[in-house]
Amino acid sequence: IQPVRLAAQFAASYENRPLTRSMSYPGGARVDFQEVARALQPVAAANAAHRSRMLPSLENGDIVRHALRIYLACDRDCTGCLSWNNSEIQTFIASVFQTQGLSPPDEREMFQLYQRFDVDKNGVLDSRECICLAD
Repeated sequence: IQPVRLAAQFAASYENRPLTRSMSYPGGARVDFQEVARALQPVAAANAAHRSRMLPSLENGDIVRHALRIYLACDRDCTGCLSWNNSEIQTFIASVFQTQGLSPPDEREMFQLYQRFDVDKNGVLDSRECICLAD
């Protein structure tokens, strides 16, 4: 499936880069990390003790590669995308957090994240959009 190939390419080409204030992702999503941090403040507070452990994994792309493996497990019907309406996206997000020993966002917070990456507003995220969301 083409979207999975694009996601794998994104994960494989992920360069070691320091976190910046914002980032534009393939597919058109643009994220201002300070704005997201404010929106997800309860999640950030709940996971604050893990920040120093997680930062290198975010910067070197380990989280993106890990998220691709989780995505593949969540896309049980092999459609190349996950849907918000059938809770696949919520399961994906929760799994990314939980497998790293982190407290996941609640559904409202997940929806805020999801909306940033569903640029075409079609109710689904393809594999690359999912791993970009995890980044």
